[in-house]
Amino acid sequence: MVASLTLPVAGADVKLHRASEAPMLNSYIADTESILQLLLNTLGKGTAQELTATALNDATTQPAGTGAAATDYHATDTQLAQYKSDLNSLDTRIADIAQKSAGITESTRSEVKALRDTINGIIDTVREKPSVQEQLGAIDRIDVAVGKAEQAVVQAWELNNAHGATVQQASTGGGSGGSGSPGFIPSSYGGSGGGGNSYVPTNGSGGYNDRYTSPVDPTGSGSGGPHRRLSSAELDAYIGKALDALGITDPVARANWTRGYRVLIERESGGDIGAINLSDSNARAGTPSQGLTQTIPGTFKAYHVAGTSSNITDPQANIAASMNYVMERYHVSRDGSNLAANVQQADPNRPSRGY
Repeated sequence: MVASLTLPVAGADVKLHRASEAPMLNSYIADTESILQLLLNTLGKGTAQELTATALNDATTQPAGTGAAATDYHATDTQLAQYKSDLNSLDTRIADIAQKSAGITESTRSEVKALRDTINGIIDTVREKPSVQEQLGAIDRIDVAVGKAEQAVVQAWELNNAHGATVQQASTGGGSGGSGSPGFIPSSYGGSGGGGNSYVPTNGSGGYNDRYTSPVDPTGSGSGGPHRRLSSAELDAYIGKALDALGITDPVARANWTRGYRVLIERESGGDIGAINLSDSNARAGTPSQGLTQTIPGTFKAYHVAGTSSNITDPQANIAASMNYVMERYHVSRDGSNLAANVQQADPNRPSRGY
């Protein structure tokens, strides 16, 4: 049994159902509803890209893990930790959608409305008086749905930027990837150890060369580069070189990043320098995930770090670009203190999950 709530705002409504006698799930749904409504409102005003995870969190109806959600069900610390993690992921993912809405507002609006329908479908499958675990399972499915919507918006944003770069090159004769290249440059996120920008500016600077990788033939050997599994010592050395390129020198910060990236790289590639995925949607789009951190070409280009190789499978360049990426997308601070909390793939205490 479900009920619905309508929030009318200038012709853009978010209507999410409620599950029967499920306070933890309904609290999360209310937060999701508020955040999606705020996103649609700001899309209509053309200010969505100004949203941050902090602003979105301020829009939530109730702090995670308090009130009826905790007291009525006597949720354990572990369950509340998962609840808070999913809510944090919601904020971060929708902030990413907002940041990348510039120039593709209608596409973003369509994805948000489709997401609303998907979430309602998930809620409708929840039985009356669900257990805490069942509620957390529904919350996790909603989080996955938000992630898919985010991916669709990001792909549209990348295509939009690629088109803009083509137009710029044709009209000016300039090369792509230069400091004057068009495209959205995200605003700075303050990190606990950054003091200012918490990532290297993603404006294409740093000597990036479009010939960073050879074309991939899915019918060929399936090699994105020489296949060689690094030893633990070699992997630590390359993580250190990536941190050098990013200018992260504090020993504690380096330890945080090293600990998390050992886990992330093992899960993504098993430490194989030439690892490549030729079977997922990225591969079908001609942009397969490659290298130690399984980075797609568009992401590697956007987050390439100055002074590193333009080859996507170069260990130092691949890791550095990935670190640069998670600092922006997941708001990981430069000291790496929240890496495991914000990027599940880098957390050994949680299941593997793509980033």
